[in-house]
Amino acid sequence: FCSTECLSDFKSLQDADNRYRYSMKRTAAKFNVSYDESITRREVFARGNGICYICGALTHFENSNEFSPLLATVDHLIPWTRGGQHSWENVKPAVFDATWLKVIGSKRRFLFN
Repeated sequence: FCSTECLSDFKSLQDADNRYRYSMKRTAAKFNVSYDESITRREVFARGNGICYICGALTHFENSNEFSPLLATVDHLIPWTRGGQHSWENVKPAVFDATWLKVIGSKRRFLFN
């Protein structure tokens, strides 16, 4: 590493990846779906070029606890509650606000159809 700050940043990102993996592994077990350990928020963000697949907005990825409506999240195309897997084929980057719009839209369709 080029500096102790660089090493510290790397370790911080590794810790965030490990926390994400642990959380996803527990949730996948709860819904009894398969789980791909190679998937991290950072990798989904990189593969999607930081573009939200729902609204097309440029997301941002931070290893931070501060809220932002454009914060990159991982969205499952087929939700776990409907048997969707935690696999590369089923995950896309999205902004936090767009995932809520998707949830609200699906509930509205459910209630009025």
